[in-house]
Amino acid sequence: KNIGGSESEYVYGVALDLANNIYTTGAYSGTMDADPGAGTVSLTPVGDYDSFVQKLTPGGDYSAAYSVGGEEGELPFAITVDAASVVPRI
Repeated sequence: KNIGGSESEYVYGVALDLANNIYTTGAYSGTMDADPGAGTVSLTPVGDYDSFVQKLTPGGDYSAAYSVGGEEGELPFAITVDAASVVPRI
């Protein structure tokens, strides 16, 4: 399975929660499809590079994705998942 888009995508961090859901974070430019399956979930950056947080099921199927950023470039380098609240922290 893969994600991709019209320009560049980089995954910098991966974490698992207690239910083995997969969380990734990284940066992208251009429109990115965050759904590794047949569907399309488009994320579009505001600046040159924006950060994303993606949640996948234990089997690697799409669950959720969020774009984080502003007019400057944002580059996250790690992600952890809080076991109590299951909220990713970048």
